[in-house]
Parts: sequence; structure tokens; C-alpha cells
Amino acid sequence: MNCCSELLRLANLCLSLQPSPVNVISLTRLLTDTIHTKNYVRCVKGMLATDASDEELEKLGKELDNERAVCRRWATEKVIRQMVVTSKEVGLRNGKGMIVNKFRDIGESWATDWSSENQERLFQVMFGMYDRDLQWSLRLEQEFMNLHNIAYSETPSPRRKGCYERIIASMKTCKVKSINRAPSHGLMIRISRDPCTINDKNRYHKRPRGVFVPPKVSEGE
Repeated sequence: MNCCSELLRLANLCLSLQPSPVNVISLTRLLTDTIHTKNYVRCVKGMLATDASDEELEKLGKELDNERAVCRRWATEKVIRQMVVTSKEVGLRNGKGMIVNKFRDIGESWATDWSSENQERLFQVMFGMYDRDLQWSLRLEQEFMNLHNIAYSETPSPRRKGCYERIIASMKTCKVKSINRAPSHGLMIRISRDPCTINDKNRYHKRPRGVFVPPKVSEGE
């Protein structure tokens, strides 16, 4: 009896050590912002949704919304952690003059100190560190997908990014907007080019990435 129990225990152990099946999904499975409607679910599921009722399609749409929410929460935590670490590295200080220790301190720094020196520090936190690491969103996507045992059915490309990378990048944009909205002075740190410098020859030129660009601060959205 003891021998049988031990054999059963070893068999269960072997089964537990086997890798879980990978969930293969399409690059466009999840939308970045808008809700997953019944029509979208039909497009994603294809033939699998042919005979599905409206209630079933709505349920599937909510499941996709929840999948995206999981990625959003995870990505937000990662982006916040990166921004706080960079803030400490560049010596960013909160309204009390203390080195930044949490995300709220970053907006507080921008609200209380809009000197050119602090603008450059904030630029590094909001844009500069991402310019120096052009693969940051792809790397986080791979980390998230490995964590949840997910793989794409096709290889992403710079022109056709995976849905998780797009969601992760959008969370970074949200945190940048949050920092810019924190102060009441109405100034915003941007990376867009000054319209006065744009002409017919350079109209379609892109901002050089990986190279520090002095922050452009302007009023309004």
C-alpha cells in the first residue's frame, strides 16, 4: 500500500513538472483602449463565434476586457517602478526637497519646480530613458507573455506590434500625461517638434531617438 502511494506521489510530481500548454493568440487579440464589442469578438474568434448567441459574445468580450485589465495593471506597476528608479538616478526631488520615492512625488516635483534644470531631469524620467532603451516595451511584453505562458501565432514587427506591447506602451503614455497634469502652472513637457522649425524639407523627419533632446515646454494640452 505504501509502495503504491509512493508511486502515485511520484507520478503526480512528474505531471506537475511538465510545462503547461502555451496559449497561442493573434497579434490583434486585444484592443488597446476601447471595449471589446460583440462585433469585435466575432472578428477575433472567427468561425468559433459563428453560432454564438449575443449573450455568449458579450461574455467573451468582457473576458477580453479582463485580460487587457490584467496586462494594464502589470504594465502600470512596471512603468511606475522604472520612472521612480530613474527619478532617483537623476536626483529628482519632491515638493519637500526630498529625493523622489513614489510616483506621486514626480508630479509634485514638476508642480513645484519648473526650472530648466528640473525640466531636463523630468525629461529623462518621461522620455529620455525610453529613448535609450528602444526595446523596453517589447522586452516587457516578452516578460508578461512568459509569465502568463502566452505566445503569438505570428512574429511581431515594428510595423505590426503585438497587442500586449501596444497596451504596455499606452500605460507609459498614461503615466506621462498624469505627470504633466499634476501642476497647475499649465506647462507641459513634450517631445513634439516646435512648429516654427518645421518646413517642407524636414516635415516628415522624425525626432532622433536614443539622443537627448532638450525638453520642449509649452502651454496647453
